[in-house]
Amino acid sequence: MQELSYFLGGAVMVEESHLLIAEDFSAVGQLSMTAALPIMAAMAIPTASWPTSLLSTQTEGFGLPRHLETKTWIEQTQKHWQQVGLKLGGVLIGYFDQEEIVQQLWQQLGLPSLQLRVVDPVMADEGKFYPKITARHLQSLKRLCQRADVITPNLTEASLLTGASYLACPDESALVKLLKNLSSLQPSNGKAVITGVVKNQQIGCCWLEEDQLKMAIYPCLPGHFYGSGDVFAALLTGFLWKKLSWSAAVQQAATLLYETLSQQVNQSPQQRRFGIDLGYLLPRLLKTLMPTADN
Repeated sequence: MQELSYFLGGAVMVEESHLLIAEDFSAVGQLSMTAALPIMAAMAIPTASWPTSLLSTQTEGFGLPRHLETKTWIEQTQKHWQQVGLKLGGVLIGYFDQEEIVQQLWQQLGLPSLQLRVVDPVMADEGKFYPKITARHLQSLKRLCQRADVITPNLTEASLLTGASYLACPDESALVKLLKNLSSLQPSNGKAVITGVVKNQQIGCCWLEEDQLKMAIYPCLPGHFYGSGDVFAALLTGFLWKKLSWSAAVQQAATLLYETLSQQVNQSPQQRRFGIDLGYLLPRLLKTLMPTADN
């Protein structure tokens, strides 16, 4: 198994460093931060948290959630961590809806101690922006991508980031072009994976390995699964932190997510609003990690 040092050009992850998770905290369900934290705990990854906003529920399916801004708290927390010498070894940035915290996120991505920088540019799906997301937010995400080792957009987000026309079922040449254009937004060693890719009535993700298109695709499951992108980004981040190679990390994350979603097919749309079934996912994640620990 190749180490993270290979993927990130000689970087070595140290055990005492923490992974910063910066995304929204929903008071109900298992999405975004409330999904990422248990996943990292199962992988024995020490975490630090920046809730980019506190929400009474997720932003879809429950009407307008109650919202608490966290900009001042984040600024104070950043200063406190500096005072106590908390060391960050990586960052995972997910959903945020406060443009005022972009500068703090930008600064964190620039820390010299970071060995892994992942940005999940959460802003849109099925060809349209999420509620409260604007074109200004798109520009902020483009800026953050400039410091991201890994980005994990879905097909809509990849199209918005690159300025391409949205295609529900792009062919392989269009996917390669999208991935190369995404990589041009990143540092020279940046990697991109596009989720929600449909091919021959199958769905999954795609990425480049030595300029060759790779895909992990599975039979389509009916309906919409809220929080699936959050969980994929968290799993991928965790596997990269645990020193899996790029393609192995993507494939492991995609397979675990699909197996979990396949167990939720019979849930009603109302049940799915609460996110991903971590009770099914986490035991299987631990089994996946057992061979890794022996290497």
